[in-house]
Amino acid sequence: MSRIAADQGYLKRAADLADHARRRGGTRIHPAVRCWLHAVGAHHHAGLDDARNASAALNEAWRILGHCDDGEIPPYIGYISPMEIGKWAGHTFVRLATKRPQYISDGIKALEEARADWPRGAHRGSAEVITASARIYLANGDLDQAARHAADAVRLATDTDSARNLTAAFAAQSAITARRQGR
Repeated sequence: MSRIAADQGYLKRAADLADHARRRGGTRIHPAVRCWLHAVGAHHHAGLDDARNASAALNEAWRILGHCDDGEIPPYIGYISPMEIGKWAGHTFVRLATKRPQYISDGIKALEEARADWPRGAHRGSAEVITASARIYLANGDLDQAARHAADAVRLATDTDSARNLTAAFAAQSAITARRQGR
């Protein structure tokens, strides 16, 4: 629910939902679920320009990630991995970098690592990572690199039939075009 709320622009609601789920589940939920809730919560807090809570949540996601592989990861969260948390770190830094340029280099690094490790056949996640890469290069002012990533993201998103990915990729392309036109 928090992802849907964030996609619709309800970032406070999204952050509240992720935080509530994490608090309510506490240590009773599998570490992989807690890890993901921290990572996605970091993204939502970053969208609210709450760098302190975003950083704390992201750090906690990375810490918990080391305790996830216990042989009992629920199938629905079996994708949790360093590249998945790297993707969310990239999303978080993209959000923070819109108002705080000091986060750009962290975002570039996180997304480069996620792209390098992302499995070639996992197109949905790859489209998401590449779209975030386009956005971080846009924040950095590297419009050519941003445009290359956005074009790749549109191609991948089209192949995935994911409305979320396609909308995000087109939004990145539009933002790059607007920046080039001085808007």
